[in-house]
Amino acid sequence: MSMKPARLATSRDDRDQGQVTAELAMGLPSLVAVVFLLLWMISAVSAQTRCAEAARLAARAAARGETPAATRAWALRAAPPDAVIDIEEVEGGVRVRVTATVGAGGAGAIAPAVTVSAFAVAAVEATARERER
Repeated sequence: MSMKPARLATSRDDRDQGQVTAELAMGLPSLVAVVFLLLWMISAVSAQTRCAEAARLAARAAARGETPAATRAWALRAAPPDAVIDIEEVEGGVRVRVTATVGAGGAGAIAPAVTVSAFAVAAVEATARERER
């Protein structure tokens, strides 16, 4: 008579072995994708904030009577890289619009590029009007 070692009773069936590995294989890429999308959204919000700040600074500089080159320089300091800056005079003031495209890096299939923009309007100050005369 051969003696087989006694098998311990387990609460799990042998078919469940490897289940955690399969769940991890599915869950980990999903987690990475969610983290990537969150970072992309944060960069888009950051670019929007920088556009608003750049437009505000440039409008304020133009209202003080700065030259167009100096006004553009103020906007470029605060704007995201490769931003487009439009400065136009309106009735009694100036309007500045800053537009930038936020890309998704090398993963454009997950999160597409988005264009953000902001504008600011400022009335030309009296001292700036006096200098023009």
